[in-house]
Amino acid sequence: MVITYLRNSDLKQKNSTFVQLEQVENYCNQNNLKLGEVFIDKGLSGTKSDRTKYQEVLDLVKTGKVDTLIVLSLSRLSRSVKETCQVVELLKKTNTNLISLKENIDMNTPTGIFFTQVMSSIYELEVNMIRERTSDVLQSKKDNQKVYSKVPYGFTRKGTDLIIDKKEKKMLDKMYRLKDKGNSYQDISNFLNRNKYKTKSGGVFNRNLVFNIMKTERVFN
Repeated sequence: MVITYLRNSDLKQKNSTFVQLEQVENYCNQNNLKLGEVFIDKGLSGTKSDRTKYQEVLDLVKTGKVDTLIVLSLSRLSRSVKETCQVVELLKKTNTNLISLKENIDMNTPTGIFFTQVMSSIYELEVNMIRERTSDVLQSKKDNQKVYSKVPYGFTRKGTDLIIDKKEKKMLDKMYRLKDKGNSYQDISNFLNRNKYKTKSGGVFNRNLVFNIMKTERVFN
């Protein structure tokens, strides 16, 4: 199935989508392509992803029924580089060809393949940069004893601050002393349960939970 997505951002541009459709139809006629469904979003910015027809296009692509998606230009599809990269990744996964007339992009050609490789690299770079920024933020919060995920054992929460829980700290120190004496994680778990110590959720300890608690970096002063 060959489909096209058309968009204009201003309802005053009455002829915009008609012109886009005319150019797409001309391209299909010249290249022996039978145009199927036409999806049009009128008066919507390409910076918004919640466009009704745009989402219908993505949903249809996900079914694997679309062979080719034609747009007049990539800007009609999206004005976000990140989102365009995500769409390209989706098209690659579903073996859907993308043709953009103004940029002369056809993902079935060597130039088109090069384009998808570049877009994939940009997408991967963006994902890695987000991960790095997230990691830096979490590490900063951790270093400054701020809540950065689940409240770790030995702490309690006060707003966004981590406050040492004296009772849990005492028990955590005991766990480390037992481990230093050669006790296994199972031995420590048995000791805690035998002495009626409880987890943060009020449950009982087990070997894996003790291991996870003790492998957490000690940040007590």
